[in-house]
Amino acid sequence: MRASIRVAALVMGATNVVCSTRRGMFGTEPCIRARTPPRRSCRILAALSHVKGSHLANTRAFILSSFGAEGYAKVTELLAPGARDAIESVTGVGWYPVELHRDLLHALDRAHDAGGDHEVVRRAAASDIEFAVTRIHRLFFRFANPGFVLERATDIWVRFYDSGVWDVTRFTDTSAAGTVRAFAIAEPLYCEYVRGFILRLFELVGAKEPHAKHTKCRARGDGACRFEGEWK
Repeated sequence: MRASIRVAALVMGATNVVCSTRRGMFGTEPCIRARTPPRRSCRILAALSHVKGSHLANTRAFILSSFGAEGYAKVTELLAPGARDAIESVTGVGWYPVELHRDLLHALDRAHDAGGDHEVVRRAAASDIEFAVTRIHRLFFRFANPGFVLERATDIWVRFYDSGVWDVTRFTDTSAAGTVRAFAIAEPLYCEYVRGFILRLFELVGAKEPHAKHTKCRARGDGACRFEGEWK
């Protein structure tokens, strides 16, 4: 537990961190309080929201398998020393500040996105969901469809994040839209990661030629992020 608190402190750059725990929806979770300048308030809000360590570990594994040790080093060189040390110590069962995952995706994009369209971030998302989906889930997905999976987006989401709630609308048998509200991160690059996550989920349930558009974004001033999907 102290390691998780230390991770949060390193990422936030905070001082006077009080190490304690709280009982939350995922069991015992870190409760972090710190004295920081007001200009860091947005960063603190993100750091007080968590991502499952498996997401960080899987993204790290994707970078190593795709680009090797040298390519991984290029990514970590772009991280702040505290974030770099935190990522190296991540375990799959822990919960960590969500901005740590955001920073890792930004570094990956800067180091290896040759096309400038964030494709490498969407590939990382697809790899992450591949690792996350167990054999039992795969059997379940065989009898599902993309709309059904989207309708249960919040059930899936809370396995990996402790902020954000999804509302889903089915339009037809081959189209739907999902809106995520109150998620700690509001920026286009992380939304591309979420879009890649959705596309791979569609494929896992047998969708043909899936498409997902990010039609609204809090980073552009919208009230929530909205993703619209179509498939065959």
